[in-house]
Amino acid sequence: MSDKKKIYDWEFGLFERAWGRRGVACPDCVNESNHKVWRRFLDRAVRMLLRAETMETEEFRELLEEVREEEAQRLVWEKRAEKMAEARRRRSCMARPKIDYVPKGLTVDLEEAYAEYFKQEVEFRHGNSIATDKG
Repeated sequence: MSDKKKIYDWEFGLFERAWGRRGVACPDCVNESNHKVWRRFLDRAVRMLLRAETMETEEFRELLEEVREEEAQRLVWEKRAEKMAEARRRRSCMARPKIDYVPKGLTVDLEEAYAEYFKQEVEFRHGNSIATDKG
């Protein structure tokens, strides 16, 4: 592990669009005659806001809480997806009975054919406490 501090760079720009879409479209007040002025004005405004004092404002605190809630929700969804993926991986490895076609007159002992599958399913569910959660 390195004790080096992370350094963050910021880049803000107002660009003339030749084709495609890079960012959010500016309002109609930005045009060919004043886009350079807007670029400088926004650069100065961002520099004035990018200070430690800004972190003490109510607006910043609200956004900070939003980001924390989104991060918590993302972690919940990741855990849920991980749990579902584990179940899919486990079930994909399970032995499945292979009874495709039973000719007329022959019989198949389904209990024997499905015994290993049922055993795996019960062990899997019990191991992940799914069976105990429902009852």
